[in-house]
This record gives sequence, C-alpha cells and structure tokens, in this order.
Amino acid sequence: MQLASVQTWLVKKVAGELSKELNTTVTLSEVDFRFFDKVLLKNLMVEDRKKDTLLYAGSASANITDWFFVKDNITLYKIGLEDAVVNMHRTDSVWNYQFLVDYFSSARDPKKTKKKSVAINIENINLKNIRFNKMDKWVGQDMMVFLKQMEVNIEKMDINKKEIIVTDINMKQPLFAQSDFKGKKPAAPNLSSIMNTIPVVSAFRWNQSGWNIKLGKLNIIDGSFINNQQTLRAPYTDHFDGQHIEFSSINGSLSNVAFIHDTLQADISLRAKERNGLVIKKLESHMRFTPVLMEFQRLTLQTNKSRLGDYYAMRYNSFNKDMGEFINS
Repeated sequence: MQLASVQTWLVKKVAGELSKELNTTVTLSEVDFRFFDKVLLKNLMVEDRKKDTLLYAGSASANITDWFFVKDNITLYKIGLEDAVVNMHRTDSVWNYQFLVDYFSSARDPKKTKKKSVAINIENINLKNIRFNKMDKWVGQDMMVFLKQMEVNIEKMDINKKEIIVTDINMKQPLFAQSDFKGKKPAAPNLSSIMNTIPVVSAFRWNQSGWNIKLGKLNIIDGSFINNQQTLRAPYTDHFDGQHIEFSSINGSLSNVAFIHDTLQADISLRAKERNGLVIKKLESHMRFTPVLMEFQRLTLQTNKSRLGDYYAMRYNSFNKDMGEFINS
C-alpha cells in the first residue's frame, strides 16, 4: 500500500467504478499517498454528461497532519494546484455539474448519527495556471477568472466560528473578465410582489452565513479587468466606454481588508491603464463597499488628465444593474 504504483492502480479502479455510477468519465493518471501525511494527484479529469471537461487538474497536492485520519484537528500545511480548469455552463436552469450535486447528496444517509465535527486548518495555498470559466446563457452572463500564480498564507481558520484571518495574498497576472447579455430566462412577473412574500432569513445580502474574514495585505502584479455590457453599438475606441471597460497593468495592493457582516473595507493603493487611453497614475483611498453603497474616504485619484479628492460615494439599489447604466443612473 505504500507503493505509488499500487495506490495508482487502486485509485484508477475507484475512478472506473465512479465513472459507472455517475454515467460519465472520471480519470486519474497517478496518485502518491506517502506515509499518511502527503497526497499527490496527477491529471485528474471529470467530464460532464455531454462529454465536455467539467474539471481538469494537472497536479494537486497537500501536506497533511501526520496520521490525520485518527485526529479531530487536521492541518493542511500546504495545498498546491497547478494547470487546473473548471468549466461551468448552462443553457437552461440546470448547470452541467448538477449530476454531481445530486449524486453526493443522495449518497448521504440521514439516519446515521452525527459524528464529532473535525476541525480543519489550512496554512498555505499555492496556485499556478488556474482558470475558472462560467458560461450562463440562462441568466445571460459569462465570467472568466485566470491566475498565473497566487500564494495565500493563512494565520487562522475556524470553520465552526466562521472566522478566517489571512496574513497575505500575492497574485501575479490575475485576470477577471465578465460579459453581460440578454439570457434565455423569462422575466419574472410582478417580481416586487413576489419578493415581499418571501420571509427574511438573514439581515445580510452578501454574507448570509455571518462569516468574519480579515486580510493583512493583497498584492497585485500586472492584473487585468474586463467588463462588457451588451450594446447595439460597437465599443468606443476614442474615449472611455463605461459599458466596455478593459483595464490592464493593474499593480498595487489592498491592505487591512475586512469583510464583516455585509461590509467590505480596505485601504487601496493602485495604478492601471485603460484600453482607450485613460491612465490611473495613482488611486489611494480607504474604501467601504456594501450592497447599497461604495464609499471612498481620504481619496486621491490622479489620472493622465485630472486629479480628484478627497471624498466620493455612490449609492444604488442593485450594484450590477446600476453600474451597467452608470451614466444614466
């Protein structure tokens, strides 16, 4: 059992059986589970029911507490993931991964007595060449997130108390791209009256579970941000276009980041370039971001043609909807 070749053979057998159970394809080329404290997986692939790749991971590894399976407190000293792709898509109300949710939900036995909860702590996460694709033709939104490299150092993680304290995050060449368009989902009739009949489960819109998350510093090197709204016209090429935004060369940091209740706040120091010539030479501020407010205190915003400060705030009912109509709203 300590031989990697034997472990790989066993896991391939399990993957074969799981493929039959899920009525799809699950493959894994190699596994190495060493001395009960380290796991290495190579070339893990899971297909959806249409034979498209749902998940692929070139390499996934974890350094774990010695003899973790007999302990109530498990520490993952280092989690590594390289060359990974996740593809989520739907053309109606059902996502391509729903069969996995259904399978593992039905596999649970509610009659079994609850076991003592296990505390899991993670100290370090290292990601390289990670891509997340979400294609939602039902709602009308495509999203892509890419990370060339990201390292996360965690000071504390308490799932039971819903508390995470992160020392620092270092990101190289991150990319976030989002496109909004008319989806296939029919418009909901009398939505306001329907919403009034739904009981309020939580006072929070963004953080309904009540997590407290703190981050010392987030460093960004050569990031990119793209946001496109569906328009009948072509994107402007001679001046800034609020419905077709494309920032590159994003460099800087977010410090003293805290996400408590429904409020995200941070000290920002960034610079960037937009495709149509707008240059953010300096953006420094204390930012507060909620479901109805974006506020910048102690603001210094210097571009290639202007300087603004020292306070600015935007109030809105729906961030996505109102930002999509920024000039009019």
